[in-house]
Amino acid sequence: MVLKGVVENNPSCVAHLSDEDLRALIMAIDKSRDQIGSLPGLDMFPPAVFHLNPYPLVAKGVPKSFDNEAFMMEYVARHTNIPIPRVHRVLPSIGDSRRSWIIMDFIEGDCLFTVWPKLSWRRRLSVALTLRSYIQQLRRTPLPNPSIPGPFDQTGAPRLCYGEPFDSHGDGPFPTLESLASWFDNHSHRVQILQHQAGWTDFPRYEEFDRSEPLVLCHNDLGHLRNIILDKEGRLWLIDWAFAGAYPAQFEYIPFDAWADAASPDRRPPLSFTRLVRSGLIVGGPARWYYDNYARSLYQSIEAFGRRALDADYFAKLGISREAWKPKRVARPPFTFALGSKILDMIYDTILAVFVRFSRA
Repeated sequence: MVLKGVVENNPSCVAHLSDEDLRALIMAIDKSRDQIGSLPGLDMFPPAVFHLNPYPLVAKGVPKSFDNEAFMMEYVARHTNIPIPRVHRVLPSIGDSRRSWIIMDFIEGDCLFTVWPKLSWRRRLSVALTLRSYIQQLRRTPLPNPSIPGPFDQTGAPRLCYGEPFDSHGDGPFPTLESLASWFDNHSHRVQILQHQAGWTDFPRYEEFDRSEPLVLCHNDLGHLRNIILDKEGRLWLIDWAFAGAYPAQFEYIPFDAWADAASPDRRPPLSFTRLVRSGLIVGGPARWYYDNYARSLYQSIEAFGRRALDADYFAKLGISREAWKPKRVARPPFTFALGSKILDMIYDTILAVFVRFSRA
């Protein structure tokens, strides 16, 4: 399958190869020699991404759950100036395999996780500002279905949501923002039930999901610095769009701090990078407040027991009034924090504008 708008306008070095030729190259892959993008100690499940010899291409095996990734990449390439690998072809599954294969450009460079400690502070600031500009481009990108959260494809149908803050098996699909919000609120209520079952007598009242935030396009896995590549010319590339989709803007921040909270210090991003993230420079807005005061504990509990069966009428059957457990407020930052975030964003955007001007000079 050829993606219109990507390959047709960009002749590739594999244009002369048939699907059968490409399948033969994939079958000849030596996994121990050709696998790329895996960092020992960082990746619990190394990605199925392989150098497609003898071409400057990679083949990425994509399970059914993420078979829209090529569409997402094409969509971002069409609507932004963010450097992402060019997709040349998508091959259906081969034999008994449930994976399809995305054939895309091989980006020669270093992932940010390994190269960051070697960068000067001036270069680190440049990288952070570039990431800020990429995230702003994503947020300005028109969505094909502005009211449907999660990943999307050419069908427009809702899809399962993956990545933080969702369960590793995927959650949803959510046909509306209200259904997404209700799912989060329901899980917060489930936490209360588990706390009561554990013997808590004064369990906290949860905060409601903020339904006032519009959906924007998010990469949703930039906290994994393997997905950010710095090439030899100094360009910053974003790869691995499997978790991308339409979410509230604060969701973009969650993977950054989730990786910073990793149990193993070896898996955490460099502290200097995390400090820039937590300053608001990269994601912007009150995202850190949202993570610290709402998302962190919620996504950790979702992963821990999100699929445990619980009775939704648990409290009612015990005669416990809704007043004892109903939401206390909407998960929204205090006015002073929100105002401070807006002022910081104005300062950072001014710095970004100066940076862009000097970069083009």
